[in-house]
Amino acid sequence: MKRRDITSGPRPELCVFLDIHEDYIDDCQYAISWGGFGYESFFNLPASRHGGSGVLSFTDGRAEIHRWKDARTLQPVKGIHGVPVNEPGSPDWRYIYQLTTKDLGPDPTHNW
Repeated sequence: MKRRDITSGPRPELCVFLDIHEDYIDDCQYAISWGGFGYESFFNLPASRHGGSGVLSFTDGRAEIHRWKDARTLQPVKGIHGVPVNEPGSPDWRYIYQLTTKDLGPDPTHNW
């Protein structure tokens, strides 16, 4: 992938780095799932070690600290490998979805 592939079009501010929860650091990737309304899942939870917030950086060069709103996102560190967390209706999942996907047509979560 080339930089122009992610910066062209209406959304050059795609998230390219996301601080990961300690129990989910395993393969240098970040993944969310959208299997239809009600099946929104984090395969890797975002970090919340900064006062309930995580750090994100973007293709336009900026970084931000974002405070998570959903209690399901704010998991304590257990020291064991984390499992996917189903978060239907989560504002945190929706936020990450909007920042990590490029608009290629109708939003599959339009019914939110």
